Amino acid sequence: MLFTIVGPMNNTNGSSISFVDFNNGIDISDDDTLYIADTNNDRIVTITADGQQSTFGSRPGISRAEFYGPFDISVTKTSIYVIDTGN
Repeated sequence: MLFTIVGPMNNTNGSSISFVDFNNGIDISDDDTLYIADTNNDRIVTITADGQQSTFGSRPGISRAEFYGPFDISVTKTSIYVIDTGN
């Protein structure tokens, strides 16, 4: 069974919280939160097990929690690791 959990089913990209643009890396934490590296929107999208969506990052930059082309993500119990291609 296949579900669309972020974005439309017609391959339209966007930057609102419900859209991702060129997502590459995904990971799931121990509490079943889905983490998505949303490369072209320069952010990480999270979706909890009950469907709550949020983001961190959202603009290119080099400061804390700013990404420029996050490509992959790995989540552990204590850390989140992001491969950020533009920084």
